[in-house]
Amino acid sequence: CRILKDKMAGTNGSESAAVDEAMQVMDEERKTKGLLFDDVTRLFGDAQFQARSMIGVFARDVAPRKNPIGVEVSRRVRLTETLVLTGTLDDLEEREVDDLKTGRISRPCAAQLGAYSLLERKNQGVVEKVGRTFIQRVRIGKPQPRAETIIYPAEDAERVALRVLGRVRQDLSDFEATEDPGAFLANPMSMFCSEKYCSAHGTEWCKEWRK
Repeated sequence: CRILKDKMAGTNGSESAAVDEAMQVMDEERKTKGLLFDDVTRLFGDAQFQARSMIGVFARDVAPRKNPIGVEVSRRVRLTETLVLTGTLDDLEEREVDDLKTGRISRPCAAQLGAYSLLERKNQGVVEKVGRTFIQRVRIGKPQPRAETIIYPAEDAERVALRVLGRVRQDLSDFEATEDPGAFLANPMSMFCSEKYCSAHGTEWCKEWRK
């Protein structure tokens, strides 16, 4: 997002400055919180190389066609007394929201993008389409793929988001009535089923994290 912030400020985004910033953030994360590695990124040096490659793809393939009016814009909307919807819009364009993602694989995203559209419209924004720009992280030695972008009409993505939010409201209502943790549908296969993302992981309150 450093490149987009520079572009929004009226300067050409510097790939080298973006790389320097990414290296600094990664080094701080390694020292303070620790990093998780996998069979695609086995070492810290691999992560640095991959970050440089992905930033290069973004600078060459994505940034030139971007005209952001907001970068990493935080939005918050209270839906009910107990339910608040929040989100950070990576790239807010004229009548469009684009989510920027990297990773091993691209995952379904209509509900998340629809939530971003709802958040922006609740803040008097106009959104006609939402998208996700994905840059794949690949093993060292493999060619770096180009960026892929998937686009949804905003109203289609919002319908998916509203269905998910309806389920969340129902689950919360059921829990308030019964105090049964089973009211929330767990997904142990998700990366969010971990101590990093879920305070119930590893506790007696939720049993579904166990292998």
